[in-house]
Amino acid sequence: VCGCDGGTYDNACTAIWGETSVSYEGCCCIGDCNADGEISIDEVVSAVNIALGESPLGLCPSLDFSHDNRVTVDEILHAVHNVTRAECLTPSYGPCN
Repeated sequence: VCGCDGGTYDNACTAIWGETSVSYEGCCCIGDCNADGEISIDEVVSAVNIALGESPLGLCPSLDFSHDNRVTVDEILHAVHNVTRAECLTPSYGPCN
């Protein structure tokens, strides 16, 4: 499930244990910082700022799909791709696959 904090959780219980509520079923879209199911240009700008170390990862945890505590170019590219699609692209690696 996608938590309101932008993090992907195994289920609603783990989201609640992580002190957040469920925003929607399924993985969070990479780059969906506010967990509303859509990616905006502002969220992509946040992704770049996080990757450059100018903003904390906690600003948008859905960017770190690989869970390595950093934002990589491929994660930013997934976020950019998600801006242009009506449906969120989920990579073939990570907790939802």
